Amino acid sequence: MYHLSIGSVLNERIRSLKGHKVFRYHNITPARFFRGYNPKMGEKCRHGLEEIISLRDVPERVIAVSEFNRQDLISYGYTCPISVCPIVIRWEDYEIPAGSGSDAAGSAGAADFAESAPDAQRAADRKGADAPAQILFVGRISPNKCHEDLIASLAAYVAKYDGNVSLRLVGSDAGNERYTAELKEYARILGVSEKVIFTGPVGFAGIVEEYRTADLFLCLSEHEGFCVPLVEAMHFGVPIVAYDAAAVGDTLADAGILLKSKEPYLVADAIRQQLLHPEEYAAAEQKRLSDFGGEVTLHRLLEQLSPAMQE
Repeated sequence: MYHLSIGSVLNERIRSLKGHKVFRYHNITPARFFRGYNPKMGEKCRHGLEEIISLRDVPERVIAVSEFNRQDLISYGYTCPISVCPIVIRWEDYEIPAGSGSDAAGSAGAADFAESAPDAQRAADRKGADAPAQILFVGRISPNKCHEDLIASLAAYVAKYDGNVSLRLVGSDAGNERYTAELKEYARILGVSEKVIFTGPVGFAGIVEEYRTADLFLCLSEHEGFCVPLVEAMHFGVPIVAYDAAAVGDTLADAGILLKSKEPYLVADAIRQQLLHPEEYAAAEQKRLSDFGGEVTLHRLLEQLSPAMQE
């Protein structure tokens, strides 16, 4: 089973290997998002897409991680059986004691971020009675994630509803430092610099703590092949507002507010609704989460692999 997600020398080597070949397709971010920010990554993505198209006659079947990805492959000319199985997530890995903090080794440039990984005291402070509502997004700082729309929506929320709120952007900006600089300037222009926190890489334990202290998960990304953070937010019972693009709607379904527009004041209204009534989608979240249980998805994956394994 070969995982396809970006340009790689292995993409050509797989053609010469013997035996049954099953692809697991995670999608590739369109190169256009990196124009002007990260030419090297843009080229990898462009080349990766060319390779995926050229490999359409190689696998005997493909297991895509979302229906969005399946439709992509069909448009590329894949004619072998293509099924859908979500990413297998081991929820037991998330049972980390509160206050464990970051397990990240750190990276160059991390000191440029406004705040490092949360510790137990910081987490407690963030959940205090007077603490600002915590809006969270988890994902690398990358143009396809559209962090500028998150910042614009925060500014609209502050202007229309409540200034006691913060936006925590969790993830590394390695290779996209210019994009981060533009985002910080944009936040300054909109007057919300002090409310936008770039944490940098925080490690797995730090990410878990971010979900535990979040009041809302906001995703306005324009390209996701699956979007694991949406499912992580469901696991921690965090209300969700998301923009219906790429695979986001496939993954979220009815487990949160799914928007057809990213107009900032429309997003702000949805944020307000979720913050005031976090219980509204709680049952739908837990029901949807059951579709992503580790054992459930693993069994589904093995079922879809079985035809190749039995031949």
